[in-house]
Amino acid sequence: MVKRRFLVAAAGCALMWTGCRSVPVAPPPPPLPPRPTLERTSGEAVLRAGGVSITYKGLRIAVDLPPDDLTAAAPALDFLLVTATPRNWGAGVRRDLKIVAPADGAAAARSSGFINAKALASGSCLMLSKPGVFVFVSAVQARNPGLAALVNGYLLEFDNGRNVFISGDLADLIPVREFVYSLRDDGKQLQLAFINAGKAPAPGAALRRADEAMAAEMASLLGPRVAVIIDRGGLDRAGLATAFTNQIFDGSWYVAASPDSVPF
Repeated sequence: MVKRRFLVAAAGCALMWTGCRSVPVAPPPPPLPPRPTLERTSGEAVLRAGGVSITYKGLRIAVDLPPDDLTAAAPALDFLLVTATPRNWGAGVRRDLKIVAPADGAAAARSSGFINAKALASGSCLMLSKPGVFVFVSAVQARNPGLAALVNGYLLEFDNGRNVFISGDLADLIPVREFVYSLRDDGKQLQLAFINAGKAPAPGAALRRADEAMAAEMASLLGPRVAVIIDRGGLDRAGLATAFTNQIFDGSWYVAASPDSVPF
């Protein structure tokens, strides 16, 4: 009887020990990569609360600047690129400012008195120039699923051969894939891609943004030498790092925030 009790107790201990050993331990998330060293030529991009302010050989271009920053920058600004329809253009912004936007945004700009607002459709291209310097701007266009608003991403091709992509609030990978096909057909390589990412706002409240998985896949599709992920709020950085490990991406990437400066 004693021997039988010992065997039962031993079996119970063995089961308990086996159960303890079978509890899975989640691996730690991959670390965020450090910011890469970027070569400075003639350009610099400064992040401004989700927007980008670009200076290149004296040419000043702003993309989606928030109202206060647009008000401050407008007197010296050459061009404003708008990826969606702003709700606030900023106070005292001169009405002859040259604006490029999707059709909805250009119409809203003209109704607000901006006489030099032009619509840029998907696949279309404009040359923005001032004496001694120019840049070609092309659009990638889609409907944002948040408000069904028309939004543009922009490819900027500078006269030194540097190509820069700015996603804006693109949250649809289908037009990005089509854009990449044309980019590859033309033999072009992206040096930089600025990709907005963050927690999607409540349905019906605002434009959606790319989540962690979409941001990583967008970077993989675009294939820039450096992908700059702009944290628009609520970004799961550990989840982003995991998403990048699931993609084939040969370039460098890092998470940036206002007012980071990015040379190119």
